[in-house]
Amino acid sequence: MSEELIAKVREALGQVADPHMGISIVEMGLVADIQASEKDKTAKIVIKPTNPG
Repeated sequence: MSEELIAKVREALGQVADPHMGISIVEMGLVADIQASEKDKTAKIVIKPTNPG
Protein backbone atom coordinates (compact mmCIF):
# COMPACT_ATOMS: atom_id res chain seq x y z
CA MET A 1 0.00 0.00 0.00
CA SER A 2 1.22 3.42 -0.86
CA GLU A 3 0.87 5.96 1.93
CA GLU A 4 0.99 8.67 -0.73
CA LEU A 5 -1.97 7.13 -2.56
CA ILE A 6 -3.93 6.77 0.69
CA ALA A 7 -3.26 10.43 1.45
CA LYS A 8 -4.59 11.38 -2.00
CA VAL A 9 -7.74 9.30 -1.47
CA ARG A 10 -8.26 10.89 1.98
CA GLU A 11 -7.78 14.35 0.43
CA ALA A 12 -10.38 13.57 -2.25
CA LEU A 13 -12.80 12.28 0.38
CA GLY A 14 -12.34 15.60 2.15
CA GLN A 15 -14.34 17.11 -0.71
CA VAL A 16 -17.32 14.82 -0.06
CA ALA A 17 -19.79 16.69 2.14
CA ASP A 18 -22.45 15.08 4.27
CA PRO A 19 -25.70 16.47 2.82
CA HIS A 20 -27.28 17.01 6.24
CA MET A 21 -24.30 18.46 8.10
CA GLY A 22 -22.62 20.38 5.30
CA ILE A 23 -19.10 19.31 6.30
CA SER A 24 -16.86 16.63 4.84
CA ILE A 25 -17.16 13.01 5.83
CA VAL A 26 -13.47 13.16 6.79
CA GLU A 27 -14.07 16.09 9.17
CA MET A 28 -16.99 14.19 10.67
CA GLY A 29 -14.72 11.22 11.38
CA LEU A 30 -16.77 8.86 9.23
CA VAL A 31 -13.81 7.41 7.32
CA ALA A 32 -12.70 4.43 9.40
CA ASP A 33 -10.11 2.95 7.05
CA ILE A 34 -8.61 3.36 3.59
CA GLN A 35 -6.74 0.67 1.69
CA ALA A 36 -5.39 1.42 -1.76
CA SER A 37 -3.41 -0.44 -4.41
CA GLU A 38 -1.58 1.35 -7.17
CA LYS A 39 -0.94 -1.98 -8.89
CA ASP A 40 -4.61 -3.00 -8.97
CA LYS A 41 -5.85 0.60 -9.25
CA THR A 42 -8.36 0.00 -6.45
CA ALA A 43 -9.33 1.61 -3.19
CA LYS A 44 -11.36 0.17 -0.32
CA ILE A 45 -12.91 2.76 1.95
CA VAL A 46 -14.63 1.80 5.21
CA ILE A 47 -17.24 4.31 6.36
CA LYS A 48 -18.66 4.37 9.90
CA PRO A 49 -22.45 4.60 10.08
CA THR A 50 -23.82 7.82 11.50
CA ASN A 51 -26.81 6.29 13.24
CA PRO A 52 -27.44 2.98 14.96
CA GLY A 53 -29.50 0.33 13.24
